[in-house]
Amino acid sequence: MAPSFLDGNSLFNFVVRDGNGVKGLVDCGLSEVPEQYVQPPKERIDKLNASTHDNPPIDLSKLMDPT
Repeated sequence: MAPSFLDGNSLFNFVVRDGNGVKGLVDCGLSEVPEQYVQPPKERIDKLNASTHDNPPIDLSKLMDPT
């Protein structure tokens, strides 16, 4: 059974303050993500025009011993 969030504060506390995130909402059985956690379409990344970066990994193996 999905939890009942009676007000925005209890929803915010569950998602943000308690650290459950949106995944926590889904894991509780909610069938839809609450509107305030859905990014507006005009602000979403356009996958067709998004640039990709092939950054090489950073070698941290000698971070503590630079010799």
